[in-house]
Amino acid sequence: PLSEAELVLLQMCRDCTAHLLGRKLFEEVTQALLKSQVPLAPAPDRTGPFGMFRPGTIDYTPHHQTIHTVLQALDQGRVLRLAYRSIEQDKARALWVQPLKMFSHREALYLHARLVKRPGHQGAFKPEFDPLLALHRIQKAELTEQTVDFPANYDFETFFNRHFGVIKGEVFEVEVELSGWAARYAAERTLSPGQKVSRVDAETIRITFQASSEWEVMGWLFSFREHARLIRPEALVQEAKATLERLRALYP
Repeated sequence: PLSEAELVLLQMCRDCTAHLLGRKLFEEVTQALLKSQVPLAPAPDRTGPFGMFRPGTIDYTPHHQTIHTVLQALDQGRVLRLAYRSIEQDKARALWVQPLKMFSHREALYLHARLVKRPGHQGAFKPEFDPLLALHRIQKAELTEQTVDFPANYDFETFFNRHFGVIKGEVFEVEVELSGWAARYAAERTLSPGQKVSRVDAETIRITFQASSEWEVMGWLFSFREHARLIRPEALVQEAKATLERLRALYP
């Protein structure tokens, strides 16, 4: 039996991730918590202390079966056949993948996977990259009978949590100057292990960190508006200038 304190912590985890679970999975978790609550004294009838801010989040209710299928494939070491439509494509394409890890990032669920040879493929097969798939863009997930050993050298922490950006391209160093509230906000966070933070003056800091996605660095930079100035890399500084010119053209 769970203690009351343990149950409260589980309720916090449930309520703070409700947007990632979707209605059906949320109900399953709630039912499990209710079973664990039986040995405890009846709780007062009131709203719990935890909540979730939902605007802008994805509704995962229609994807509960996909989540279950992916978890089953991970547990059994089986290959998945997916119908997947990326944000740039007009229609879904078939992928045969070995699921490696399901994780959350900025209010969305992702599946990191490894491409495997599709049935009937002739000749050598050596994929150039491991796809990163947005779970809500998987239109259909089917378990196949094919099994595959989990790669012994796979390290999620090393692959994803060493550089800024969930998209993994060539690693580069970023230097940016932040002022005012943006400086205080950024100083509270770790952008990459080993980042360097130095103070320019009472209201300004300079941060140097490693990143793997130019697109995500640009989005992060522009979210601070006039409170952020990119110093390097120079190529990205030029791209920032060009982006600002394109934005200016939208507001003559």
